[in-house]
Amino acid sequence: MSTIKEMEKTNPQKAIKEYEKYVQAESDKDAPYKRLAILYRKLRQDDKEIEVLEKAIKILSEKKPGKEDWFVKRLAKMK
Repeated sequence: MSTIKEMEKTNPQKAIKEYEKYVQAESDKDAPYKRLAILYRKLRQDDKEIEVLEKAIKILSEKKPGKEDWFVKRLAKMK
């Protein structure tokens, strides 16, 4: 089976669904949130991107302080 990263090129919708599983589980890894935000940006789905950024900031600031910096900067650029 291909990795989620490989899926992004061939089937972005399926990759989004896989990344969303990590977000729903409130994973403490930053990569799934980053990749999902980037996919939403490419698809010009700003509302969903903002939602993921805000959730990443909330979860990562609690579980892995310091890992939320990228998301804070990205969110500031969007507003």
